[in-house]
Amino acid sequence: MGDHAGFVAGLRAERESFHALCKLLESEQACLVKGDVDSLLEIAPLKSERVDRLQELEQQRVGYLDSIGLGTGQTTMIDWLAVHAGAERAELGTDVSCAELAIGMGGGFGLVQS
Repeated sequence: MGDHAGFVAGLRAERESFHALCKLLESEQACLVKGDVDSLLEIAPLKSERVDRLQELEQQRVGYLDSIGLGTGQTTMIDWLAVHAGAERAELGTDVSCAELAIGMGGGFGLVQS
């Protein structure tokens, strides 16, 4: 992913994958509350696939940011968004606060950190 347009497309894919994972986690939680083991067994491989996809997208994102000189630290995505004001920032910037919250909780799913 060496070009800007490809990078932005990857960010969109990462955002969509993150939201899909969140929906799976919500479904998983509902199944746990209900004690629905069969549905849990169906969700587990889907969740693993989604996490694997997020890791692939993270590697692409981190590689691009590093290739343009921003490095690989926790704030690189925030730094990139600060430079790219406009439609992309308006669209993609809303998820940064979610990612920052996840990092603060000890997670992050690789959205900002590497």
